[in-house]
Formats: sequence, C-alpha cells, structure tokens
Amino acid sequence: MRVFDLSGALVHGLYLGEAPESGMLQLPWDASGRAAGMYFYEAVNGDRAVRGKVILE
Repeated sequence: MRVFDLSGALVHGLYLGEAPESGMLQLPWDASGRAAGMYFYEAVNGDRAVRGKVILE
C-alpha cells in the first residue's frame, strides 16, 4: 500500500509485504503532519490492484 500526493510523489509506504490469501487487511495511516488536500493510494497484490483517493481536511 502506497500513498502519493497530487504531483505523484510517494509520501508513504504503509505495507510492503504480501497480502493474505483471503480476508481483509486494515492499514491505518497516521496523516498528522501532512498538508490538507487530496492524496491517492494504491494497493497491489499480484496481478490485482486497487486505487483510490483520500481527502484530508
């Protein structure tokens, strides 16, 4: 799981290991100290990827 800012720069790598075969993996992100705005996340597991956005206020 990686988090990027609007310019595409990596701002945080939350978990860089293998995801479990089944179930759910929760990854808290301590965004304190980060500027308000939009960030993007990407989670890749093998050939599957999930991407989305997070807005910090």
